[in-house]
Order: sequence, then C-alpha cells, then structure tokens
Amino acid sequence: AKANLDQLTSLMEDKDMLAENLENWAQQERQAGIEKGTKLGIEQGTKLGIEKTARNLLKLGVLSNEQIAEVTGLDLEDIAKLQTLTVLTNQASSQACENKEMLAENIKNWMQQERQAGRQEGLQEAEHRAMESKRNAARKLIALTEMSDQLIADIEELPVEEVEKLRADIKH
Repeated sequence: AKANLDQLTSLMEDKDMLAENLENWAQQERQAGIEKGTKLGIEQGTKLGIEKTARNLLKLGVLSNEQIAEVTGLDLEDIAKLQTLTVLTNQASSQACENKEMLAENIKNWMQQERQAGRQEGLQEAEHRAMESKRNAARKLIALTEMSDQLIADIEELPVEEVEKLRADIKH
C-alpha cells in the first residue's frame, strides 16, 4: 500500500512539474511570437512608409527615378512598379469621377422619368375621380328628377349609354 502511495505521490509531483514546464514553454513561445510579430510589423511599416514616400515623390515629379531610388533605398525596378501603380491609380480615380458623373446623370434621368410617370398616374387618377363624380351627380339626378337620360348625359357630359346603365343599376 505504501508503494502505491509513493507512486501516486510521484505521479502527482510529475504532473505538477509537467504543468509548470508546459506553462513556461507556452510563455516563452508567446513571447517569441510577440517579438517576431513586432519585428515583422516594424519591417512592413517601414517598407510601406518608404513606398509611400516614393509614390509622393513620383506624384510631385521633381526627382528622377534614379534620385528617388537613391533617397528611398528602393531598386529602380520597384520605383518603376510604383510609378505604374500610381498611373493606374490616377486613371482609376479619373474613371471613378467619370462614373460618378454618369451615375448622377442616370439618377437625374431616372428621377425625371419617375416624376413624369407620377404626373401621368396623377392625371389618370384625377380623370377617374372626375368621371366618378359625374356618375354620382347623374345618379342623384336620376333619383331626384324625372329628367331624360339624354338631358342628364348632356348635363354631366357622359355618354347616354352610361346614363342608361346607371338608371338600370339604380332600379335593381
């Protein structure tokens, strides 16, 4: 029983030591990762800063590619790539402006078409209401007077057939 207890105690101590070793190892790896990430971040940030400086110098057009390469430490090939990229970016910006103008024109045309469609719809609705108003007036004249269908049609500017139909509807 004492041997089993010693083995169990030894296993628990080994487990604690293993856990501590794993924790130390994880901290070391994490620290190494932080250091490597920081180093890469600085390198990339520096490279981007140098490229931005080169692009700005290219935009200004005051230095030759060779002078820009000398100032920034970039290769002439990299300067040429940045120059091409700058030209393409400028072209894309120009096209974007043209596209915005075209989009604005399309929106303006669409709004005019919608406005015209709305006017047309409004006129149709007004005509419908006017016709319904004439029919209602004709119904009242039919109900309250003994006027002929032709006279009511003339008064309300409706076809005689319409007045005859209204009279038939009222009788039923």
